[in-house]
Order: sequence, then structure tokens, then C-alpha cells
Amino acid sequence: MKKLLKSLIFPAISILIIAMIYAGLTIENLDNKALAAKKQNQDLSLKQSIIEKQLDEIQASIAQIINDNDGLRKNLAEAQKQILALQNRKVIENSVSVAEPVVITKVVTQKVTQEIERNEVAIIIENVGSYKVELQNGDNAFTVLERASTENDFTLTYDTYSFGVFITGIGGITPTGNQYWAFYYNGTYSNVGASSQPVQKGDTIVWRLATF
Repeated sequence: MKKLLKSLIFPAISILIIAMIYAGLTIENLDNKALAAKKQNQDLSLKQSIIEKQLDEIQASIAQIINDNDGLRKNLAEAQKQILALQNRKVIENSVSVAEPVVITKVVTQKVTQEIERNEVAIIIENVGSYKVELQNGDNAFTVLERASTENDFTLTYDTYSFGVFITGIGGITPTGNQYWAFYYNGTYSNVGASSQPVQKGDTIVWRLATF
């Protein structure tokens, strides 16, 4: 009997020890799971706090936008009032002075028309003067210059060659050294001689000293 009891005690003790070890492991595992769940809850709480903060910021932004829109509406209304006031002022000013500009426009138009109708060419001579010469058939830059000198009493000297004329002096001004009298036809330097440059109504010829 004693032998039987001894043979049963050792297995029972072993089973008890194993059961205790298993129970300890189970409790530790449960503790770990509890800690993980607690940490997860903390993370969720933190995320919820962040989301709530972001929602508060969004609501504040929406409120600011609403306030800004109210300000814009007020500014727009004020601008519309100012535009209306300016329009009314313009109408009043136009009604007061509408007749005078018409008269001035007619006078200016008549003067411009008269200038256009004149069959003239403008001659500008550096350090001598500005003149207008009435055109004749077959005129060129030299003939109108020659006629300008006759009509306005300034001297004109030149040499005649087979290729045309070469201006040696205008209004008592004679080129020296490597200078010469050059002319510009309607603002462009002319590469032909004056006697070879035809002219027409409204042209402008500028004479000035240039250097080779």
C-alpha cells in the first residue's frame, strides 16, 4: 500500500507543478495582453485628442472665413457706392461741358485738314532753321532745299558732278575736315544723293553735319 501511495504522490506533485507553471504563464500572458490593450487605449485616446484639436482648428478657420466674407461684402458694397458716385459725377460734368470740346475738336480738325491739303514738304537744317516748301512737279531733295534757300534768304553752295550735286555749305556753315552735309529722308539716313531722292507731299528732310 505504501508503495502504491509513493508511486501516486510523485506523479501528482509533477502534475501540480506543471499546472502551477501553466497557470503562471497564463497569468503573465493575460497581464501582457492587458498592458497591450491599455497602451492601445492610450494611443486611441491620443489620436482622438489630436482629431478633436484639428476639428477645433477647422471650426476656427471656418469662422474666420465667414468673418472675412462679411468684410468683403462690406467692402464690395462700399466700392459699388463709390462707383455709382463717380458715375453720377461724370454725368454731371459731361452735361456741364459737353458743348466746348465739340468746338475745339472742329477747330483742330479744320487745322489738320488744312495742313494735309497743303502740298508741302518740311525741311529742317541743323543750326539753321526749319522751313516748309511747296512742292512742284519733279522735285527732289536738292530742288526743295534750293528753293527753301531762295525763299528764306539763306546761302546754299554746292558742286555739280556727273552723278549729281554735292552740298558744300548751307546757311553759311561749311563742313571742315572729314565732315559733310548729310540728309535724312523721313527719319532714315539717305544713301543716295539729294538730287536723286524724289520727294512727295508730307515728307520731312533733315540736314545735319556728319563725319566720314
